Amino acid sequence: KTASGAPGDTVTLHYTGAATGDNEYISVILADASGVQYYGRVAWGAAADGTVEFFLPDDIAAGTYTLYAFSEQYNGDYMTDYASALQEISLNVLPKETTPQAVFTAAGDSSGTLSDVDASMKYSTDGGASWTDITGATATVTGVTADKDIQVVKKGDGTATADSDVQIIDVTQAAIPAGLGKTDCTTAAQNDGTVTGVDSTMEYRLSSASEWTSISGNTVSGLANGTYEVRVKANGTVLASEVATVTIGAHTCAAQGDWQHDENGHWNTC
Repeated sequence: KTASGAPGDTVTLHYTGAATGDNEYISVILADASGVQYYGRVAWGAAADGTVEFFLPDDIAAGTYTLYAFSEQYNGDYMTDYASALQEISLNVLPKETTPQAVFTAAGDSSGTLSDVDASMKYSTDGGASWTDITGATATVTGVTADKDIQVVKKGDGTATADSDVQIIDVTQAAIPAGLGKTDCTTAAQNDGTVTGVDSTMEYRLSSASEWTSISGNTVSGLANGTYEVRVKANGTVLASEVATVTIGAHTCAAQGDWQHDENGHWNTC
């Protein structure tokens, strides 16, 4: 006997005793104090008992309406269309909360921070399949992808207001670095390797390290031998790129000249 929702929401009705057969529909009328505002056939070929769903019009104004549901025989070009008695349902169309204006600042290849939010909001990183409540003025977000973006909603209380429209924050991901080069270590100290072909938009780390180091020029020098990861840094709503790897080889000693010796042993200059 009662239903509620916001413009664009889905309303579900549970019914029994609907007419069945050819040209039999379940139809609804939405009326306010001034009369009928909307009409539509919302189900065809339905079972006698069950549920039916329909969308509230996107442009419907908030307020109290009477929803009339009925069985309707729609006979096309024939001259007679029969309808059942109207079943009245009180429909409360709730105003939507104001759409959030959250800001996302990427901090890695799948994470970042939401700001300009509060505890009345929630966010989704999987296209709206699941939601996480925000508990403060900022929120640390993980699992972010460029194909799912970030959705933010201001929650309604279900009595006086409905959830806001979804704010969609468009998230992209930087392209993986290309054209990287390197030089191997040249001394036994193993500390003069380089990575080349980089720029100040990038950062690097040894593959076994957890922290990233920003790059300030076109070459990273003074590196020990090992495998390094290089990526384009996160910037605004742009996630950090996937990593490119560069392996700097260790210096290998090569004998030079003849063997030398003294009373204690033999050696060769590296």
